[in-house]
Amino acid sequence: KKYLGEGTCVAPTEENRKALWCYNPDTNAFDRYIERNEEFLEFASRKRQWLDVYWRVNTGYLLFARMSWGSGWLVNCPIRKKDVSQKLWEQFKVRVDPRLLEFREKDRLTGIQDLGHNWCWLNLPGAEEFGIDREVYDNRR
Repeated sequence: KKYLGEGTCVAPTEENRKALWCYNPDTNAFDRYIERNEEFLEFASRKRQWLDVYWRVNTGYLLFARMSWGSGWLVNCPIRKKDVSQKLWEQFKVRVDPRLLEFREKDRLTGIQDLGHNWCWLNLPGAEEFGIDREVYDNRR
């Protein structure tokens, strides 16, 4: 009742399920009419899914358990792109094509073989299509 009174949310009536007047940050008013048709709902769900993948990967930290025998700081079995995409699924429930992963220059030929903290990029296409600006996303995470 509190949020309905403030206007923060609306009651789920049949009229509101079809279309809503939404907040427009450019004018600082509720003057943006959005019709909730199939096309809009499909676009919104794909954008939500994209942002979900982005934030899971961006805020996450993958853990690998690989052995290193002998002296030095190298892993015996280097981590491949396929291994990274498999761990993304196991730990974050994010399905990623290994071809979207990009290793650093020193890891390109060998895979990730240093012990300790490492990183690689995940290219996520589609930010322009969804209207996600560069403050949120710089195309590589």
